[in-house]
Amino acid sequence: MVVAHQALDRLTDNLQKEMRQAYSNEALSYYAGLRGELCAYFNGLSLLLDDYHDGIELSK
Repeated sequence: MVVAHQALDRLTDNLQKEMRQAYSNEALSYYAGLRGELCAYFNGLSLLLDDYHDGIELSK
């Protein structure tokens, strides 16, 4: 999971750089939306893995 969070940090950092260079509101909205979607997917994956891990611990 650590690697996934590091990848997310790099992706969002790169998107933030692109957002700073965006010249139009449309481009800014696109990058902000993409960044939000990436964070949501990674957070969802993290929650699913936590639930899976909790299920394994409860069954032991």
